[in-house]
Formats: sequence, structure tokens, C-alpha cells
Amino acid sequence: MRWNPRVLFILFFAGFVLVLGFPIGLIKTDNWVRNAPLSDPIIVRTVQDGTLILEDGTSVRPAGVRRAPGVPSAEYDSALAIMVAQGVIVHRVCDDGSAFLIAEPRFYNYCGTRRTLGLFSTRTAGWYFRYPLSELLVHSGFAEPDPFSITLSANDRWRIDGMHHIGKSRGRVRVVNTTLNALQVEPSDSNGRDIDLIVEACWKPPPA
Repeated sequence: MRWNPRVLFILFFAGFVLVLGFPIGLIKTDNWVRNAPLSDPIIVRTVQDGTLILEDGTSVRPAGVRRAPGVPSAEYDSALAIMVAQGVIVHRVCDDGSAFLIAEPRFYNYCGTRRTLGLFSTRTAGWYFRYPLSELLVHSGFAEPDPFSITLSANDRWRIDGMHHIGKSRGRVRVVNTTLNALQVEPSDSNGRDIDLIVEACWKPPPA
């Protein structure tokens, strides 16, 4: 029996792919971990000068914060738009028209965390986290507590000031990626686990 040269080439190439591809995973996929999506969020149409324009045309500002010194207005709006890309939930409206909002930003994994099984290689691209928006802006370095806000309760002030204190240790604003529409997970975040702890800390009551 004589083998057709074309068939031999195809078989050789297939074998080469299997041998080379099995340990390195030629078929690569990215997985975004999203365990608790927002329930019926309000779509944010656009962001202008730190104000969110919602789907119904109403405007709202994140409560208790203002743009941090040294952060350009365009950079602030870009980061804010990324944070609210999945929409927002209104947690509480304040007397001055601002509001405490819940967002679900995604955080991208900048390192090569990848699991290979044969030809298939899956990388954890990042995670989605529910996050109080005002606290996220402060913790990420884009905003600071607004000392002139009179709408904050003692609990609100304690929580936002706490996020400011934690965020100051970074010494810079969190990196954002406008292509991925995501914030960068930082080395101190331990692949997302520390972000969970920070989010939980946002809701803790102040000590007695």
C-alpha cells in the first residue's frame, strides 16, 4: 500500500501539532470570573465632568467625594466610565442630589495566570466585583473625601475616610485599561482576594 504524499504530510503535521501543542496549550481562551452580577442595573449613558448621565436622562454625582488634586478631568471621567460600564444601582440618594451608588467594575489580570490541559489553555482574564462607587473612586486614588459635603453620616464619613487612608499607601492612581474597559488588579490585591476584603470593609460599621 502506497501512502499519498499529501496524506502523509497531513498526518505528520497533525502529529507535530499534538506533540507540540499538548504541553503548551495552543487553543487559548480568556475567562472573566463573574459570580454575582448586578440585578437590574441602571445603564449609564455617559460621564461628563464627574457626573453620570443615566439611561433616563437624569444626572447624579457620586456622594461624598471630589476629584483628587493632580488627576485631570478627562482621566477622572474615563476611569469613572470604566467603573460604571456594567451599570449602577442607587443605594441611597442624598439631600444635595448626589447618591451612593453600587457598581460592578471589572479588574483585569495583567499577569499570566493560565491553566493548560492538553491543547486547551485557559487564562483567568480578571474578575467582576460589586463595589460602592464613592469608596472605589477614593481607594483607587481618583477622588478624595469631600470635606465640604454636609450630606454624609458619621458612618459614611468613617468609611470613605478609611478608603482614602488605605488608598494613600499606593502613592498613585490605579492603572486603567480603556481597551479592556477594566481596572488593573495590583500585586497587593492577591489575584482578587484582597479586593473582596476591601469591598467587605466598605460596608462594615465604625467601631463603637
